[in-house]
This record gives sequence, structure tokens and C-alpha cells, in this order.
Amino acid sequence: MEPPRRFQLFALQWAIRIRNRLNRFNVSLRDLFHGISQVLSAVLCVYWAFQLPIPNKAILALTVVAVVMALADMSTKHKIVWVILVCVFAWIENRAINKDRQTFATEQAVLRQAEQANFERIVKENQKAFSRTMSRLDLIIESSREIGETTRRNLENVTGGDTFALIVPQTRSSETNIPLMIRSCGRNILTGVTVTIRRHRDFSKYFSDFLNTPQLSVGVLHPGEMRLIKATLSPELDDTGEDGYSVEITAQNNTFYQQLNFRRFHRSKADGPPDPWAFRFHVSKNIVRPNSILNKIIYLRTWSDELFPPQPWVGVCPDYSALE
Repeated sequence: MEPPRRFQLFALQWAIRIRNRLNRFNVSLRDLFHGISQVLSAVLCVYWAFQLPIPNKAILALTVVAVVMALADMSTKHKIVWVILVCVFAWIENRAINKDRQTFATEQAVLRQAEQANFERIVKENQKAFSRTMSRLDLIIESSREIGETTRRNLENVTGGDTFALIVPQTRSSETNIPLMIRSCGRNILTGVTVTIRRHRDFSKYFSDFLNTPQLSVGVLHPGEMRLIKATLSPELDDTGEDGYSVEITAQNNTFYQQLNFRRFHRSKADGPPDPWAFRFHVSKNIVRPNSILNKIIYLRTWSDELFPPQPWVGVCPDYSALE
């Protein structure tokens, strides 16, 4: 006998045996199908009640049950059991959805905390990097400022800056042939210093001699240095009781013009005989502008016998830079 034929006969025999047993207990195939299906569904419900599935799995089970209830013929008791199973599947699906939402919310909270911590870490690192950059920038700026200040000082030492020189008569030394001392007022070195001295009254009498007055070479003057020059003055008072001189002091930075006047000393002195001469002067320089030249006074000294206490020969240099 062929194998398929023998298998069909075997299956038919078992079907007949099962049919006879069901008839003996008065159970139909329909009841058997629904009973087995409901038992399996109940077992699945119990399992999912303790081990919640991911969302939509219970929906899938509900869909299968709904198809069975719609297509299969069943008794009232089976309908009641299926309705109960449908409600249990719906309850399980609701729990699965709630758990999934809670899990998602927890994961998002953890993710946000991690992102916030990472963001704060990045901000702190950026702040530290910015602070280091600003510190280096401050050092660079300070170094540049020091370099600029050093360069400015070096340039002023080369050019002379705003330092100037002036002539201080030594009136205590002699009534005639008064020695002259040149003094540097400022913080920089003056180089190539020359001095030209002309008497005011000689301008009208001896114009050519006035212009051709020889220059006295002084050379280099260090800051605050005082030095005697190879020239003397012998004042001769005119009708006004004064004698005046025009002094040109030339250095590498500019030419300075000093107007120097003499008269007899008017004050009595408690510490000895009065000086034979009193003097006053002012120092100016030319400032070149686009359309004009301005002669600006940078140092002014009143009559030496009007100073209190008297200072007949010490020329005090103030902070003339404030006058610029």
C-alpha cells in the first residue's frame, strides 16, 4: 500500500476514535475548539499579567479573538468567556501602554539630565578656555604696552621728546661778565645743542652783526644736567632800567627761544649783601600749524628778587608737559 494512502487511513481512524469519545461525553468539535482556544488565551493572559508585553501585542491578540468571535459559531457560555478574555487583553494592553510611556519618560529624563550635564561640562570647559585665552591676551596686551612704552621712551631719547634747555645767569658771581649756565629740563637726552645770544638793542644798531652772531656749541645734555657755557653777559641798563637778551637754544627736537631781562636787585637780603642783578625770563617754542606758526610759552619765571624765598640763580623746571 502506498504511504499517502496509509497516512490517510491512519488519520481517519484517529478521527473516528476522537469522534466516538466526544459523542460518549456529549462534546462537539465546536466546543472542543473553543475550549482549547480559551484555555490557551487564558494562559497567555496570566503570563502577560506578570510579564507585560510591548505595546500592540495585546492588540494583536484582541484582533485574533475578534475574528474568532465573528466567524466561529459558539454557544452563549463560550461568548461570555470570550468577552471576559477580550476585557483582560484590553486591560493588559492598557498596562503595557502606560508602562511604555513611563519607560519612555524615564529614559527621556535620564537623557535630558545627561545632555544637561554634558552641556554644563562644555560650558565650563569653554569658560576655562576663554579665561585662559583672556589671560594670555592680557599678557600679550601688557607685553605690547610695555614694548610700546619702551619704544616711545627710546624714540623720545633719540628725538629729545618734549625736553628743552634754558640759560640761568649766575648773578652772584660777578657784577660784570656774568657766567651763564645751561640747564636741561625734561626726561630725555638733548644732542647737538647750540646756543646763540643776542642783545635786543643791537638789532637796531648793528643788524648785520645781530644776524651773524656766532653759535656756541654745547653738545649733549643729559636730563637735569647743568653746565657752564663759554659765554658771559655784562648788562647795560637803558632808559627803562633794564637790559634784554634774546637766546636761541637749538637741539635735535626743536629750537627754543628764551627772552632774558636784567635789572638791579630791588630786595634787601638778611643773609648778606644783595645780588647786583635781578633777572627774569620765559622760554617758548614754535608750533607749526597748517596755515600758521604759533609761538607758545612753555616756561615762565618772574623777577628773581620777587621770588620768596629769593632764588637768584636756581632755575626750577616745573612739569611743563602739563602746559602742552
